[in-house]
Amino acid sequence: MHSASCQQWEAKEVALEILDCFYQFDGQDGEIDAYLHQKIQHLRQLVKANPGLACQVKQYIFEHFADRINQLCDQYEPLE
Repeated sequence: MHSASCQQWEAKEVALEILDCFYQFDGQDGEIDAYLHQKIQHLRQLVKANPGLACQVKQYIFEHFADRINQLCDQYEPLE
């Protein structure tokens, strides 16, 4: 198994955890933006319906929402 390869189920779990975290914490500071919220819901549905896309979705999340993840999810640490 290559370390570079992305395990689908693993990526799916990670993607859903990140999206759940977003969903949970975003908006608590009143800064929720409807587009982002919609995007998050869309990505969750996408990942659930198409586990094969999980790797791409995860990559997309990290590329586009890295700052938000750092802000919102530092206190949110799912068990390894």
